[in-house]
Amino acid sequence: MSSNGKRDDSIIKSTADEALSSKLSATSKGYYSDPYLSYFAVDADSSNRSNKYNTVHPIIRKGSHARVCCMDRVIAALHSNHFENAVKNKEHVQVVVLGAGKDTSYFRYRSNTLTTQIKSSDASENEQSVRNVSWYEIDHFSIINFKKSRVRMIESDRMLQKRHPSANHVNILKHYLIEFDLRSSAVDLMKLLEERYEFKRELPTLFVMECVQMYLPELSSHSLLRTLADACRDSVIAIYDPILLHDPFGKVMQRNLGRLCNEESSLVQNKTLEDCMTKLKCCGFQRILACDMKSAYGMVVTADQRLRSNRCEMLDEYEEWNLIMSHYAFIVAGTGGGISDVFCSVRGESSPLGVKEGHCLTEEHLDMTLI
Repeated sequence: MSSNGKRDDSIIKSTADEALSSKLSATSKGYYSDPYLSYFAVDADSSNRSNKYNTVHPIIRKGSHARVCCMDRVIAALHSNHFENAVKNKEHVQVVVLGAGKDTSYFRYRSNTLTTQIKSSDASENEQSVRNVSWYEIDHFSIINFKKSRVRMIESDRMLQKRHPSANHVNILKHYLIEFDLRSSAVDLMKLLEERYEFKRELPTLFVMECVQMYLPELSSHSLLRTLADACRDSVIAIYDPILLHDPFGKVMQRNLGRLCNEESSLVQNKTLEDCMTKLKCCGFQRILACDMKSAYGMVVTADQRLRSNRCEMLDEYEEWNLIMSHYAFIVAGTGGGISDVFCSVRGESSPLGVKEGHCLTEEHLDMTLI
């Protein structure tokens, strides 16, 4: 790899620290609780760390909270009534986080401390359903190596385990941390998962990608999505990514990203929601639900979560907030039938993600016509 390539990789991997800082800043202000984040902070000086996180702009904190709420709600939907009715194998599912970075979803899911609380699908509201889960996290070697050390710290912290024990809604069968460059062959990735990490193509599977595609070359992104669409009999992918659109703000975003997102990158090649949806459709995803984060904030993020956010900090720059949120996409796509019908539903209250008609696009409306 050239020296420029190594520098680019270093910059890309540093985005995991940027996301971590934003989330730590949000939790420090009370937007949500995450007892695991601090284990991934490498700054030993807690006072400097506090000052650093306080410099994060309120809009970034509020946006990070919205991002966490949306992705948490997707994960929590694995325990919805609709999911229970859709899957044939109700005992075992797989979650694959691609480009996992320093994300803590695994720990928060295990301890039922996601921003969306997992409730029972049974008649008794106080009794939670048990589901067996295999959880996979995939990223660069350096990120995974660091994460392994932090996982050991978390697992050995008895006080933390006492405060946040594994909840009775889930039985984590396996938690895998896997080193892989997502620009490499996606076929090799699936082969690796099957041969070494007990990945099962017949099981319902949720793939998660947050700010990952934006850094991939378009050819690599296409290859990855096509492979994921063919990987399982019944699967869904949840995507959070920026979109440049065709406006001055998008040009500023692209300029700030520099060579990380050149003309061959997925981000530049797919500037709108419709572009992203068309790409997913071409790669084999039959059911698609998409909206920008401005719309997601009003429906996927719940009223209680928005209220909590406003109590933490009120914004004066609503025009800037709306502009930024309109340049991020929340997309859920499935291979058709089964859990795809659950996650991609827009039928009012029957949607486990809270999606409302008239506020999103589906695979049937790639001509930009709102449903």
